[in-house]
Amino acid sequence: MSAFQDLYYEYYGKTKSFLTGFLRDPIVCEDLTQEIFVKVWTMRHILPEVRSLNSYLYRMSKNVALNYLRSAAREVHGMADIEDDRILEDAISAKQKLKIVGRVISNMPLKRRSIFLMSRIIGIPNDRIAEQMNVSKKTVENHINLAGKELRRAMAELLVVIFIIFLS
Repeated sequence: MSAFQDLYYEYYGKTKSFLTGFLRDPIVCEDLTQEIFVKVWTMRHILPEVRSLNSYLYRMSKNVALNYLRSAAREVHGMADIEDDRILEDAISAKQKLKIVGRVISNMPLKRRSIFLMSRIIGIPNDRIAEQMNVSKKTVENHINLAGKELRRAMAELLVVIFIIFLS
């Protein structure tokens, strides 16, 4: 209990700050941070096996944030009639960005999508991905770079749409 309390006091602020930078909603981030530490407590039996607690909490935070955004994106997608101001807010929000990112990822060629998800979402090192997919490490890096370019292009297009909305 004492060790968990020390862990909580040392990492709570860092975890909440990371989530706030990702989601920009302090109230939601407070709840999600609490959720993360509840999960850490329930999974405390595996902590001795964790090589880097900082990385473990980072990955857990990233996954919790992505799950939250996926859930929020489903809610946004389900809304039919919303006011013009609300459309603009949604276009700028992380929820909308996640929706666009999801669409871009789902339209990637299968190998690129698999490599990108293994690297950026699951966090598998490039050399292990290369080994698992029976390709060179350079091929893995190329697919990750191409996926990044696709995502940046989609985000740039979103900014153009937002700019046009602001001008009208």
